[in-house]
Amino acid sequence: MIAKVTRGRGFKGLMSYLMTGSDGRQADRVEWTSGRHLFTLDTDLVPAVMHSTAGESEQVERPVYHLAISLHPSERLDREALERVVDRTLADLGLEGHQAFLVAHNDAGHQHVHVMINRVHPDTGKAWRPSHDYARIEKSLRHQERELGLIEVKGRHFAIDGQSRYQGADLSSGDQRFSQRMGVSSFGENVRAVARRDMLEAGSWAQLHERLGEVGLRIEKRGRGIVLTDGDLKVKASVVDRKASLACLERRLGPYEPIGKKFPAGKSERWQEVRALRTTVEELANRREASRSEGAERWNEQVAERQAARLGSRREAASRAFDDQLGRVFSDPAKARRTFDAEVGKRGPEKAATSLAREPERFGRLRGRGGPFSSAERWAAIDAAPHAAAAAREFLEARATSKIFRGKNERRTASDRKAPRTRSDRRRSTEQHLKRTATRLVKRLGWTLAAKALTAPQYQLLKMTLRVGRVAMDAALEVQRGAER
Repeated sequence: MIAKVTRGRGFKGLMSYLMTGSDGRQADRVEWTSGRHLFTLDTDLVPAVMHSTAGESEQVERPVYHLAISLHPSERLDREALERVVDRTLADLGLEGHQAFLVAHNDAGHQHVHVMINRVHPDTGKAWRPSHDYARIEKSLRHQERELGLIEVKGRHFAIDGQSRYQGADLSSGDQRFSQRMGVSSFGENVRAVARRDMLEAGSWAQLHERLGEVGLRIEKRGRGIVLTDGDLKVKASVVDRKASLACLERRLGPYEPIGKKFPAGKSERWQEVRALRTTVEELANRREASRSEGAERWNEQVAERQAARLGSRREAASRAFDDQLGRVFSDPAKARRTFDAEVGKRGPEKAATSLAREPERFGRLRGRGGPFSSAERWAAIDAAPHAAAAAREFLEARATSKIFRGKNERRTASDRKAPRTRSDRRRSTEQHLKRTATRLVKRLGWTLAAKALTAPQYQLLKMTLRVGRVAMDAALEVQRGAER
């Protein structure tokens, strides 16, 4: 789990964003809401209540504390468990008694919940101090991840036993937006994956320049730091690893030594090939995952169709059984059925069934004739009324189950309906084209550099995709393992 924190002055603006989005048109993204130490959950009143409480402290200028907790895309907690995570985090921060409003959203590829918190305590009027809040939040989340069996995220401010802290600097906002928009690694992420080991293991500046030059990168000094560049794009060395900053490298390798010559011919093109190989393999992985998801969706649709058929058969059988039982009780079972349906609409299914068992006369004329005394057939009709009520309950249950399932299936079908293919979709590379591109790049770069440039899962996927001889694959993999050792 990861957390993000912002602070502000006004509760109303944050509430508007949480409930309807920045454009005021995203109300359907709210999955559920909850409150802490608030006497109302009315979204129009909660900001006013918090503002009034914050007014009890004259010194605090920014009483709004906005906490967002996100899970890994492959993980999900039910509402009760997610609320427990929020409550535990608030308690570890010292905000347990403060007013808080929880809003869970469903508009992203990962489960997340926003918490709007009032820094001013409603009873004491004292403002909570957010000093070292990042470390306290990470400490709380790291322990909860281990207790809940979730993926343990490397934190920058805290690490429990058996964990290591995240050493890299954050990617720039531009790199993050590029990754989100394009679905592939940004320049900073590519450089971090390819050059991190060289930056940490090189024994001299000359060796570092040589290793980076093999993949088409070079180090340039910028101001008081250094950057890695391919001749066009640049990324700070501290983004690769915090131990790769200029100060850390100079402590290990001595004073900075420039490469001493212009950017080697062809090196920039070499980096473009490395980057193209990583992008190609990522796209292959995305296509394989999409194909697997489509297969799972088709399987779920087939299961849904079979389940709908079974529920429909059950409903029809229960309806026929109910009509048979009504025929044993009433002279006109069709009229009795219509009366029963009307009673269900007025009083509900359970009360209608109870009335059918205890007061069958309310639903129509019973079978049998006679004067003041009932005939044997009439007594048989009265005795059969409870059986008709039992059949009615079974039919109503089958109908309700079928209706609920049909509604869910229709909503899923509507939400999963594929959009028509656009021109950009038609221009998108085919999988065969991606395989040909990967083959061409591997021939140019060699398997040793491919093993260095890719992660282990990406490298395994590349081997399976290209179907290269086992000897060449094993030899390249041994080189990679030796480098890691």
